[in-house]
Amino acid sequence: MTATGAPTVLSGPPLVVDIAPRLSEAVEPGMLTGLIGAFTESMPGTVGHVVTVETPELPDLSDESRPLVMVVHDARRHPWVGELLARAVALRPDTVVVETGMPGEPSGAVYVTTNGISRASARAVARWLTGDQ
Repeated sequence: MTATGAPTVLSGPPLVVDIAPRLSEAVEPGMLTGLIGAFTESMPGTVGHVVTVETPELPDLSDESRPLVMVVHDARRHPWVGELLARAVALRPDTVVVETGMPGEPSGAVYVTTNGISRASARAVARWLTGDQ
């Protein structure tokens, strides 16, 4: 796992928006990446929202009292994902971005790359960001 920006401990349960979640055979067949679940495990009260190509709309991001975590996979390779991410970061410069695929240009207040979508990667990044060591 690599990250830019100072180590961050989220101030409270975040809104985790997972754009185009990928299935991972490394986790188990048919299971989504699990970052929403990993954040919920580390910080109860986490709210999750999944965005897909079929439903490419961001949720309401105006509640600045709740930290925002945007989860993407290969955002630089999928223009619609990159556009949604850019829109979210423009609205919320405090966004924490978690890239689970090929890293691109860092964006957001903190940019974390996991280079994978395994359950171990999801738990590691969630624990690092929530301070749950």
